[in-house]
Amino acid sequence: MDVIDDKQRDFLQSDLIVKDDSETDAIEWTEEEENKLVRNGNALTDNFFQDVGITQNQFNVGQQLLSLGIILLEVPPNTPFYRDSA
Repeated sequence: MDVIDDKQRDFLQSDLIVKDDSETDAIEWTEEEENKLVRNGNALTDNFFQDVGITQNQFNVGQQLLSLGIILLEVPPNTPFYRDSA
């Protein structure tokens, strides 16, 4: 950690920021999330960008648009099911 002054240290130790390094939670992945990470990793390591002629930024925007499309197109039609199950 970089050197910080007293004011920054007081802020970090205040009640606004609680940092507890003594306990770390294990990340629980679903199989779908794990497969997505593997696919993205394969795209990065298999010269995918050069093959299709895109940049890292274009790939990242595509991933974000995919997630946005899933939220916009799949969540609204399923809201009646969520209401009925509660």
